[in-house]
Amino acid sequence: MYKSRRKIFVFLLALVLLLGVLPEFHVRAEDNSQTYKVGADDHTLWDRVQDGVFQYAAGSMEIEGTGLQGDAAQADVEAGTEITITLTPSKDCVLRSFMVNGQSIAVASMTTNGASYIYKTKVENADLKFEPSFEASGGNVPGPNPGTGNNICFRLEGDGISSNDYATWKNNNIEIYIGIENTYKTLQEWIGENKISVDGAEYRVVDSVDTVKVYVLNSGSGKYMIQGAGSSQENAVTWTEKGIHSIQVDKERITITWGYDSITYGEDAYLEHGTARIIQINDAAPNTNDSYGNNAGDNRGGNLVVQPGDKVTVELKPDYGYQLTNVSLNGEKLKAAKDVSTFTFTMPNTQIHFKGIFEKAEDTVDTSAAKEVTSASISNGANAAGSGNLQLTVADSTGYDMTAAQQKVAGAVSAQAVELDLNQIVAKGDGTNWETTITEFTNPITLSLGINNYDANYDYVVVRDHNGTTTALPTKVIDGKVTFETNQFSTYVIVKKEKTTAGTSTGGSSHEDSKGNDNNSSDAQPAATQAVTQELDVVPKTGEGIATYITEIMLLFGGILLITMGILLQRKRG
Repeated sequence: MYKSRRKIFVFLLALVLLLGVLPEFHVRAEDNSQTYKVGADDHTLWDRVQDGVFQYAAGSMEIEGTGLQGDAAQADVEAGTEITITLTPSKDCVLRSFMVNGQSIAVASMTTNGASYIYKTKVENADLKFEPSFEASGGNVPGPNPGTGNNICFRLEGDGISSNDYATWKNNNIEIYIGIENTYKTLQEWIGENKISVDGAEYRVVDSVDTVKVYVLNSGSGKYMIQGAGSSQENAVTWTEKGIHSIQVDKERITITWGYDSITYGEDAYLEHGTARIIQINDAAPNTNDSYGNNAGDNRGGNLVVQPGDKVTVELKPDYGYQLTNVSLNGEKLKAAKDVSTFTFTMPNTQIHFKGIFEKAEDTVDTSAAKEVTSASISNGANAAGSGNLQLTVADSTGYDMTAAQQKVAGAVSAQAVELDLNQIVAKGDGTNWETTITEFTNPITLSLGINNYDANYDYVVVRDHNGTTTALPTKVIDGKVTFETNQFSTYVIVKKEKTTAGTSTGGSSHEDSKGNDNNSSDAQPAATQAVTQELDVVPKTGEGIATYITEIMLLFGGILLITMGILLQRKRG
């Protein structure tokens, strides 16, 4: 009876240990929910922030739906989350602009709630950065402006057009229509009828008028954003409050934007496998004074305001191993300029993003003029060319005196000379290329040349003759190909020599098979037998996971050890 209880106790103890440990050996479910950074863009600095409400000198921005707390400017938000932005100018101030990830959102397109503007969006597949710009009604300096008596007054404000000057607006085909007592006339007509007077920078409606409606028409070729007024008589804005109002007409900003990650300017402006830099706008240096977009290109990317119709000169430089494939941007054709990787195009009336313009391309080799070399390949080509691809041409060097080269190699039997020419190739996108001859560079590339009539009974050494200086290069022979490093291009001599047992050295060669095994080495070892291990957990064993994994293994084997000891004890006592 006692032995039975003891057996049951041992069995239950082992069972408890195993049940406590084995659940740890499972495939941990991966959290597939994707989160993105959402918050304020610090291009326009705020005075303070509290729980998602950003206070600026002339207004505020509230970001709802992100869970922002305290003074945090950004939060991790799950994809699919609805975000609401409320933009509220301070008294006698205006919302000048609103940008999302550096892209302008027309203020007129947003819904309003009293003095506030509402913008809603959803977190999709990129981080979101919101940037408002508020200013006082009378100009760029933030702060309130005092009202003017009991009249309805307004000011004219604009960007790219002289503010507070109606004549310049007229010259740019912008016409203001004012509705008084259900009658619409131009501003100029009401001034002529003394219904509206001009007091410095203010336009004052007679004090007997309690309601004014206003809209602005633009018949010019430029695109403008209108704030404080409608765009037609049907959607004219109504003013009833006494004091200063504003009519603001800003040029719509068209930008060229790119970034070297998917966060800085968004996924659709992510430029991969190359760089960009705007060099000129209309044969002058780019304008980097516009606060909406003043970056012509740096290590983060670029975001530059460019007017439609401007001639843009841009450097689009691919990484090594890539080439420009797209020859148009938003329908505007790229035209190759004189300098390598430089193009011109006419700025269209739409935003431009440099995305997907570079594609993978291979180096090219031409051995058609070489009887002594059957094939050639290049490795580490980025050492010779920072962008585009390399073009290697191999040709027999007939008439070359190989005496000096053979004297560099002990036991030389015969030799064959070839010319190696190297060019950098950068595509223009129209089927032609910029080609630059390369003769010297700092870090070497690796070349492999297939030898015609290769004889495995001999060794081979490559000797370089560059500007009259001959140098025997460390050479390996792999599957009938001589492989060596070099950073100078001119004449090369492949010297055939008596076989030796020496390893690779200057003036010597070693033979390897295609798997890299050195056939001349007396210390060559057979391939090691690989141990087969079985993973008990699919979670990557890094950081804290390593300690947890080790603990789990120890518990498991502890449980197994207890079971084994219990069984042995039972057998011994039985």
